[in-house]
Amino acid sequence: MDITSLNTKQTESEFEDSNNSQATNEDNNLTSTNEKLIEKNIDFLKENIEILQNQTNTTKIEDNNTIKQEPIEPTKQEFTQNTNEDSCNRAKPQLAIIIDDVATMQQYNSIKSVPFKLTPSIFPRSKATPNTPQIAKQAPFFMVHLPLEALNFYQKGHRWILTSNTKEEMQTIIDEITRDFPRLEYINNHTGSKFTQTYESLEKLLDILNNEKITFLDSRTSSKTQSAKYYANHNITPQNKCQSVFLKRDIFLDNELDIPKITQNIIDSINLAKKRGYAIAIGHPHKETILALKNATNYIKDSGVELVYVNELVIK
Repeated sequence: MDITSLNTKQTESEFEDSNNSQATNEDNNLTSTNEKLIEKNIDFLKENIEILQNQTNTTKIEDNNTIKQEPIEPTKQEFTQNTNEDSCNRAKPQLAIIIDDVATMQQYNSIKSVPFKLTPSIFPRSKATPNTPQIAKQAPFFMVHLPLEALNFYQKGHRWILTSNTKEEMQTIIDEITRDFPRLEYINNHTGSKFTQTYESLEKLLDILNNEKITFLDSRTSSKTQSAKYYANHNITPQNKCQSVFLKRDIFLDNELDIPKITQNIIDSINLAKKRGYAIAIGHPHKETILALKNATNYIKDSGVELVYVNELVIK
């Protein structure tokens, strides 16, 4: 078995645009650092290959009816959005890493095992994911990962928002989500390549989210997404005064489940944050992604970039 190339198929076949925003290396010294970090990941994988092969797939949606941990009440600082524009300053470049597709407590615990801030994006409650509101109670900060209609992808058990839905039907779904997740502030889309490029449908949904004071972050599962057009056409006041109204994913970490490639995407995310001041990356609770993030801990700490929750990003 070639342990340096553990490739598997993409979990979401519609991620056509995953590499559009990839940053390049800043200088020759960073190239050398990158190579050393990738070598370190390969060595780490060699040492842990038996564990990696024997672990159950953490992305499998399971019915987890036992929640052993007591809910942790989030602090004010973690759940209060910035309202004073004078405080909207970055001490360092910022990187927010979102972990999508969170469906079980096992997945959330794997995210917590990484020693820096990661934002879990949790599926709404459904037949496939009945216990997700309980997961949110454990998290100091979370988002909801909203299933939107895709062009060529479908998963049973989720409750999808479709282009054929009326605005009233969409409102009913969002009302249920806000009851299940009363502290909800941010939503990003699960799949949605068809929905996000259908302007009339996206406009209905974003009107609802704005009225509910929920910020939409576009996962950019399609290069034809219409979210930028929506915000250009509407005078929307951002819910978070330290952020622009239009938030979007920059880099996908794990379209290929190959630890060296995931590591390079982590490096690219750090580089983009240094260049622009901030970056938003999205990964998934795959065992390969969690291993790569853990193994990059020292590199991230030494990078000069601050890992933050999505609501702590300063984007002006």
